[in-house]
Amino acid sequence: MSPREWKQQDQALAARMSAYIAPRAPASEEERAAFDAAVAMQAEYEADPQVQRRMQARGISEFTVNGFSASLKGAHELFPGGLSPDARAVLFGAGLLYRGARLC
Repeated sequence: MSPREWKQQDQALAARMSAYIAPRAPASEEERAAFDAAVAMQAEYEADPQVQRRMQARGISEFTVNGFSASLKGAHELFPGGLSPDARAVLFGAGLLYRGARLC
């Protein structure tokens, strides 16, 4: 992967991670460092082959019961493999984790 691709991937991951702290944003150098550390921890977590398999699992996307049809396309999680426990702990410890965030 080229340096540009790595940077784009990091930006995409940081954008997904920001959903767990919204409406907050890192306001100090300590909070920024904690957020950056959590992003790095999440990237390492998602590189794990077991987590990657979980992220690629599709499950049910459409179904029909007695003439009723539903499509679940687009109804996916921010982190199909789950939020890294280490990243969650760092965000929580820094006071950044949004308390209404649903965690797996």
